[in-house]
Amino acid sequence: MAYHNAQLEANAFKEEFDEDGFEDPSAPPLDMIHKRAGKLLQEWRQLVQEDESANTVVVAKAGAKRKADVSVSEAEIRSKYDDGTLAKLTNDVLKAFLKSKSLAVSGKKDDLVTRIGEWIDSHP
Repeated sequence: MAYHNAQLEANAFKEEFDEDGFEDPSAPPLDMIHKRAGKLLQEWRQLVQEDESANTVVVAKAGAKRKADVSVSEAEIRSKYDDGTLAKLTNDVLKAFLKSKSLAVSGKKDDLVTRIGEWIDSHP
């Protein structure tokens, strides 16, 4: 970023940009770091290479998504059926209700709604 700003500044003042003379103030002082901690870094690198547990590869597994709570009460299903809004419920909710009544959960949404409607009609 500092390099880019220096180029813009030189361009704005119609000056020639000196790439060799540019010093980035955000660059870490690597010479000083190696001077102070060089031996420690080399020892640490050697210890890590010798340690068998440090050389094992850990494979991260993707997390499993939790399913939303699809439980719904029979009263709510009956209310939706009476209002004619049963088809607005998700397939997961419809299937959960059918499963709780030991009914088949296969088919399209219309099949599920019809099956629930038949069950409600036969169980007043």
